[in-house]
Amino acid sequence: MRLYTIPTNRVCYEQAVSYVEEIEEVKNNSGETIEFLVLENGSNQVEKVNGTYFKAYNEQAGGTKIHYLTKAVQREWLEQLIKRANCADGEALLEILSSENVICYGAVLNKSFLIGASLEAESIHRRDSDTQLISDRSKPFPLEYEINFLGKSYRDFEELHSGIEEPIYFVGGNYTGAWAGDFGELYDKDPNLLYRHVGLNYPGRDFEAVKALVDKRYGKVNSGPQTADEDKVALVMDRMIELGNCAFSEVFKYYPVSPAKEMLATDYFIHDLLFALRLPNVYHSSRVFHGHTDERKNDEWFHSYHLRSARYKVYNRFMNRFFGELNGIGAERTLPKAKKLAALMNDVYEHSRHEFIAEGREVLAELGSIFEDSEIPAYVGLSSILRDSTEELLLEIEEGIRDFITLLDAWDALIAAAPSLPFPYEGSKEASRQ
Repeated sequence: MRLYTIPTNRVCYEQAVSYVEEIEEVKNNSGETIEFLVLENGSNQVEKVNGTYFKAYNEQAGGTKIHYLTKAVQREWLEQLIKRANCADGEALLEILSSENVICYGAVLNKSFLIGASLEAESIHRRDSDTQLISDRSKPFPLEYEINFLGKSYRDFEELHSGIEEPIYFVGGNYTGAWAGDFGELYDKDPNLLYRHVGLNYPGRDFEAVKALVDKRYGKVNSGPQTADEDKVALVMDRMIELGNCAFSEVFKYYPVSPAKEMLATDYFIHDLLFALRLPNVYHSSRVFHGHTDERKNDEWFHSYHLRSARYKVYNRFMNRFFGELNGIGAERTLPKAKKLAALMNDVYEHSRHEFIAEGREVLAELGSIFEDSEIPAYVGLSSILRDSTEELLLEIEEGIRDFITLLDAWDALIAAAPSLPFPYEGSKEASRQ
């Protein structure tokens, strides 16, 4: 069985329904069993609207059902799972995994991993709630690429030009449409502003390398239609795969992603870990359409988004230290136990905390300078907010690191307990027994 998921904190009926075509095509051609779950993590009002839409859809759907999971249903199941796993710090784990009423990119992804383990899914396929399927049968759907490659050996595919024997754990593609990040105004004012901004994520890279990355991932290279000469598939050791158009095989049972709150890109942990272990990702050329929804168009969103980006830039300096230590112990193409990663991360945190915090202050100061140099009023105002909240941001980042250590340490126990508590989505055998 394959698990197809959309995490959402917005009304997403139209987006979700677009992907039924992709699922039906694969089911009809391959005989695969694919269950489609939408995991709610939005406001009560958003939940009410989504619940009404999906209930009506399922009452008339003749094929694939879209199983809609409310926050309460998810939380109740997590409570039972944590008890069954007999984890220490159960209350803390519940809050880490639930992360309600805050923006937490890792929360719903981690819940989908646990639900996938509970249902003994072979793979998990994720689409973002602000994306839609591009219905173009001149090329494979993303799901077809994902199922074709996941779990098989790199060396079995001539087009990958690789002799790696290990299985392929992660497959995905990019977006067309709106930029993946909300950085267009900086880029349009002066591309160098965005090069400096992104360069703070990659302190070891020279300017030309950062420029190439920005132009490829954020710039207008991805805004138009796909060209005929793009490679169908390639191996990448960079974050070219968007999490809103991707799939995981067994690796989702081995590790969670970071549960840090109010922080961008923390859910890319598995990308980064695979890179550190010298296991590249399979990157395909079938995109999904990405649009920015209305909630992005106000000052509150603007400040929230860019503060999440600021937190990540500091957090990433810590993670660079962590991955440096992981490389230092010679880990390559072998997946370490989650508990081992927890112990290593804790050790790095305890021994480098003061240096990492000092570096974080410098990163936030430089980011404020970039905003001031833009002379764009909204960004100049944001630089003042950064100055005033620097120490608070650093404390929040540290909390996110400690939460990740706690979750990594408990992950094996949670995954082991999950199959004994199958998630009771509508129409499942478990739900019918309730």
